[in-house]
Amino acid sequence: MVPSFRHLITAFALAFACDSGYDLDTTITVPADIAANYSVANQGLLLVRYTVDTVAPPTLREVAVLCGEAGDFTTGDVGDGTVMETQVTAWIEPVTGRTCGPIGPNVLEDSDFQNDDDEPQASATAEAEAGCGGHEASIALTLSAP
Repeated sequence: MVPSFRHLITAFALAFACDSGYDLDTTITVPADIAANYSVANQGLLLVRYTVDTVAPPTLREVAVLCGEAGDFTTGDVGDGTVMETQVTAWIEPVTGRTCGPIGPNVLEDSDFQNDDDEPQASATAEAEAGCGGHEASIALTLSAP
């Protein structure tokens, strides 16, 4: 049996199709002078918001409860297709009664927390990736005092 033209086109398209899904890895550095403002009694919640240019609403993730520890904390965002232009913002919110340290992947409702100008924060934009190679990207942020 001879394949039809439609079957040939479908097979050709599948041979060059991109894998679906992307990973945007994020490292947030909390410097010692920022971390020193937090303790077990005065905790800070490190948050990261991912705002993708074509997707609403943004994704908000808890990353760690800070109790004085400086260092690098990691999280990420995933989605369909390739990495798109994404605004990444990290900041610290005051919290109490939480367990200190990194938090597993936990997505929050975006309205739960809003960053203000008086909180340590950082932001950057992950650039859009074109073509089939844009399935992984990384971004590094360093928090600074307001």
